[in-house]
Amino acid sequence: MEKILKNFWNEKFWLPGNVTWKDLEPGIRDGIIYRNYNDLLWSIPLTIIIIALRFCCIKYCFKPLGQILEVKSKKVKIPFENAVLEKMYKKCKKLPTNLELVSLTKQTDITIREIERWWRKRRAHDRPTLMDKFGENSWHFSFYTLNFIFGLSILWNSSWLWNFIDIFRDFPRHSLDNGLWWYYNITLAFYTSQSVFHFFETRRKDFWQMFIHHILTITLLIVSWTVNAVRSGSLIVFVHDIADVLLEGGKSLNCTKYNKFASILFAAFIPVWIITRLGIFSRIVYSGIFEFPTVFPIYPLYYVLAIMNVFLLTMHIVWTYMIFQIAIKLIRHNKFEDVRSSTEDESDSDPAIEQVL
Repeated sequence: MEKILKNFWNEKFWLPGNVTWKDLEPGIRDGIIYRNYNDLLWSIPLTIIIIALRFCCIKYCFKPLGQILEVKSKKVKIPFENAVLEKMYKKCKKLPTNLELVSLTKQTDITIREIERWWRKRRAHDRPTLMDKFGENSWHFSFYTLNFIFGLSILWNSSWLWNFIDIFRDFPRHSLDNGLWWYYNITLAFYTSQSVFHFFETRRKDFWQMFIHHILTITLLIVSWTVNAVRSGSLIVFVHDIADVLLEGGKSLNCTKYNKFASILFAAFIPVWIITRLGIFSRIVYSGIFEFPTVFPIYPLYYVLAIMNVFLLTMHIVWTYMIFQIAIKLIRHNKFEDVRSSTEDESDSDPAIEQVL
């Protein structure tokens, strides 16, 4: 076991050639604060606290607020009970094929049109209500807003926020103060909780892409903390939070009768997304791939981090395409239609409400 751990923590893989684990031992040297990599274990109790906060905020704050804003909380009613249709529905929630519909009409003496209507209503009955979505989106909006403000207060006076080459200058001899310590642990705890709740929240077409995004983010946070690459890690998190504030705010408003304001936030969200996720983030990735080697010799972990960041950037490009699809529909129909929502989840209710961005 000792040999396995020794090989796993091989300095030649994790660190540049002129750096050893001894250089990163906890303590204060030359005015630089070095932390223990085990400090990230604090994110575990923080995850539990965030999950508890989420539950309390949604139940005691956001749902009462939703009631004041007259957000709908009733589930769609099933037109009628039918054991044959219910048994078939539990096997597969997709609308039956033409042959299956013909077979069902013979078994139930119900017309194909009535079966199709029953199926749409049955699927709509299983979907989260607008109130559920409002609570979920409001929680995300609240966290991203507070985390963005917290990150801004920490990074505003940092040199690497304004000059990306400073991300790597003197790496990994970077001071990790209390602000960055909390920023990292809180962010890691949030994304860990998101990975858990991802399987219970509103399911969308990019379900697995978003889950992979969460796992990549968690991995990058842990790895960057371990090798003290906290400047790049904190900056990437900060850049990601900016657009999410507008997106989640728009999604929350779109659940209310004030959904016209969601269009305003979405209009603001698009340029912010492009500037941060495609512009600034791609500049950070470029700096890591092309400028870092001019300062330090390349080592194996460099390639791993570069690949992960390029993969994240690729996901952002794909999401940008989806965002433009939404924007085109918004312009044409003056309403949101989430292309990430399942096309099989249509109901007879207003798509401007049911297909919430």
